[in-house]
Amino acid sequence: MDFFKHMMVLVLGLSGLLFSGCASVYVPSAQHTNLMNEKGELHAAAHAGVNGGDIQAGYAVSDNFGIIGAASFGSSEEEGTADDFHEHSYAEIGGTYFRPIGTKGRYEVMAGVGAGSAESVTQYNFFGPQQVKATGDYTKVFLQNNIGVETGILEAGVAIRLGHVIFRKFETSNTTYEESERGTFFEPSAFARLGWKNVKFETQVGVAGPLQDDIAFDYRTLLFSLGIHLQFNTQ
Repeated sequence: MDFFKHMMVLVLGLSGLLFSGCASVYVPSAQHTNLMNEKGELHAAAHAGVNGGDIQAGYAVSDNFGIIGAASFGSSEEEGTADDFHEHSYAEIGGTYFRPIGTKGRYEVMAGVGAGSAESVTQYNFFGPQQVKATGDYTKVFLQNNIGVETGILEAGVAIRLGHVIFRKFETSNTTYEESERGTFFEPSAFARLGWKNVKFETQVGVAGPLQDDIAFDYRTLLFSLGIHLQFNTQ
């Protein structure tokens, strides 16, 4: 009987973690991978993947500095029509420092700030039907490093982003959080694009995970996207 009671406590505890941790409200966006080289470069990109859609832009205002901006959005179903539903919108702006490494190497470091909102609903049928809903508005401060190579038809590299996410307003089916909830995320990824001088097809693959043991909100752990990247020299 004691063994049975211990097993029931363990199962109920695991199911409680499952119920409370799968309505994801933080979704990592596609990362900036411009690999800028000189003043006057204009970059634009559009991505679609497991975390929704992203549009990005970047411009080199000098031979070492540029500005960047992006928007991310996604919706799994029309609101109120399904048991499992997710919707988010997010926008960010920032600056970048870049420099070449030899003739083909590229290095970038960038920083910025963004704001977004999300709503997620998940339906479970474990120990009977149960629905978990989470909503929130958040800001994010990020720092990112890129290193890559550019050969004309092929560009590839790695990106490492740190994002500090602060939910100013956050609530779940069972709890309304009076204070802001926050977490710092480590988001490494690899990217590659292939095509012509001004137009290339791109893919990104990465992961996201918090640097803290416990955070109040759930998140998506996988980043995978396909897109198109445009580059022009305006000088």
